[in-house]
Amino acid sequence: MKFKNIKTNNSIIARQEFIDTLTDASDWYEVVQAKPLEQLQQDSIIKLHSKYDKFFKAYKESYPEGEQSSFDDKRKEALAWKLDDTSPTPVCDTIATARGEDRLDFLQSVYDAVIYLTYQEGSMIKVRDAIKAATTEDELDAIEIPTFPVD
Repeated sequence: MKFKNIKTNNSIIARQEFIDTLTDASDWYEVVQAKPLEQLQQDSIIKLHSKYDKFFKAYKESYPEGEQSSFDDKRKEALAWKLDDTSPTPVCDTIATARGEDRLDFLQSVYDAVIYLTYQEGSMIKVRDAIKAATTEDELDAIEIPTFPVD
């Protein structure tokens, strides 16, 4: 345990039994830290992840469950198409055709959604890294946990 002397402002780490043997034992008090920095960081990360997860869940739930099942395929196709516009995009092509939408417009809209979600994730990771890098409670307190989406 950590103890501090009221008169001298000195600090020591000792057991209560040792403090009790000192001639100035009444001048010493135990310094109680609410939580270690590591625990405060973990609490902040949990809060951050919770906010991000709520945003992501609400985003996904704004689409029917059946449509959600094609998200990963559409994401892969849109990214491949952006790198090479001759890449096959069978899922996106089929959906665009069924919707009566231009294939390229649809691919671009899927790509834009991928970038939007990636940006939100990147913002979350940036804050998480700042939380992990904090070396004092004051530094940690100065970090704002955003509400998603982040502009």
